[in-house]
Amino acid sequence: MADQESGEPPEGLTAAETGLWHAYRNGNAYDLRVGDPARDDAHGDIPWGPERTVRARVISLLLLGGPPPVPGRAPALKLAGCRLTGPLDLSNSEITVPFELRHCRLEEPLRLVDCRAGTVILHRCRIPRLEAERLAVTGDLRLTGSELVHGLLLEQARIGADLALEEVRLGSVGRGRALDADGLSVTRDVAADLLRATGELTLRAARVGGAVSLRGCLLRHSDGGPVLTAPRLTVEEDFVLAPAPRRPGGGSPSAPDGRPRVARLHGGVQLDGSTFGGALDFQDADLELAADQEFSLRSVQAAELRFTPRAPERGRVVLQDASVRRLVDRPDSWPSDGRLVLRGFTYEQLAPGAPFPLARRLAWVRAATPEFAPEPYDRLAACLQAGGEDADAHTVLLTKLRRRRRTLPLPFRV
Repeated sequence: MADQESGEPPEGLTAAETGLWHAYRNGNAYDLRVGDPARDDAHGDIPWGPERTVRARVISLLLLGGPPPVPGRAPALKLAGCRLTGPLDLSNSEITVPFELRHCRLEEPLRLVDCRAGTVILHRCRIPRLEAERLAVTGDLRLTGSELVHGLLLEQARIGADLALEEVRLGSVGRGRALDADGLSVTRDVAADLLRATGELTLRAARVGGAVSLRGCLLRHSDGGPVLTAPRLTVEEDFVLAPAPRRPGGGSPSAPDGRPRVARLHGGVQLDGSTFGGALDFQDADLELAADQEFSLRSVQAAELRFTPRAPERGRVVLQDASVRRLVDRPDSWPSDGRLVLRGFTYEQLAPGAPFPLARRLAWVRAATPEFAPEPYDRLAACLQAGGEDADAHTVLLTKLRRRRRTLPLPFRV
């Protein structure tokens, strides 16, 4: 072994590892890509040879006990186009230098359990699994464009800035979960546009100081289970499941039929007891539920609920005891046939996203009350009266009385 103080690489390193060693000391990016998109695709099948291979233990040595930097430079580990062999276990450690892997293939899971770091970037990498329970980063955790074959574990992790999951592909980890982020804390935003997940996303009691964006996402469960379980989630700004955003050059990501890519959820959703400081937005979302599944917003609190998805053909939509200041909806977004629950649901303003005549609104209330209940009628009438629509409010109350009369025994009806 060379003297660590001198900064010279140890004996036994390969040419690729020696190059990385010197790049680390200079704070430079070390790029092993060859310039051919097919051969540089970390998700592809073309094998990468020893000239593009680095052992994980060399990465660990640099991150946890690396050589001194070249005078006048700051060290950094920035590696691109590389195959990492062996387990990369950085658990219970503190990473004090920038850590970036781009377009890399990891043959074994990456472990960052109880790790502390600044910013961690894993861009367009292929990783069997990322285990990062109780990870604490002061900056961003960026996994953009990466594939995590057996899922992502972020339970009780603390992200000091943003969590970036755009275009990430998640497979299932244990218990059918693609993302286990119970108790996660993110200081700013969670950006997960175009996320693709096969398995359940769990964010129980998670906290996000900014917004959560799942525009254009595709969430499904191979076993037909729930796709999003996030009771007691707290989001200070908006939570968005809507079509994918437009790209800077114009246009937006499109589905095979050429239409904008909408958010698709093929399984149950539970957001019970969650709080949203801004809007809870389900614009044009595709909700596909099994007959025994629910899109559950029980006891949710939000400044605004934008419920304008395509109505699910099966399953139930439950807003029991939810409370929003403003409700934006469309007549064709709500299920019928007794599959809508509005008991205890309160709202202060109605702002239809499409023409919503009073007759359709009354049918909406009736669909939510197969057995007569006065409260939904009273809430609708109060909202209409507050908006200056006294005649419509009177019609709602009259409809309530007529429907109540039908439930009475004949002598009381007379």
